[in-house]
Amino acid sequence: AKLTLGAASITFADADPDVDATVSATPVTVEVKVRIASGSNATLTVEATGDLASGDDTIAISNLTWVAGGAAAGFAANGTASTTGSTVGTFAGGTHSGTQTYQLANSWTYATGSYTVTLNYTLSTP
Repeated sequence: AKLTLGAASITFADADPDVDATVSATPVTVEVKVRIASGSNATLTVEATGDLASGDDTIAISNLTWVAGGAAAGFAANGTASTTGSTVGTFAGGTHSGTQTYQLANSWTYATGSYTVTLNYTLSTP
């Protein structure tokens, strides 16, 4: 099994919450290559290490969602980041390419700062 992500990090532009209820990052390309037994499926998940954090300030990880392109190739159409893991897609053998566009709910309640979180991707085969 092989997983290739098109970006090591993403950023969100500052936006007025009255104008933009969500802000989107540049889409991340995702390529999954798997060799497995016929009738079996591999699963790609993503798990956050915690909430978005900037010093002592946080934004709940549930405010980070994604929309996927490539649903015909096995990608889930959308999802919400979590610390327990979320399924990005389920794949039969072969090569599967798609995109994930992360979106952050925009709110006046967020303290200003540079927030970070690590998202760990896991490609599991039977």
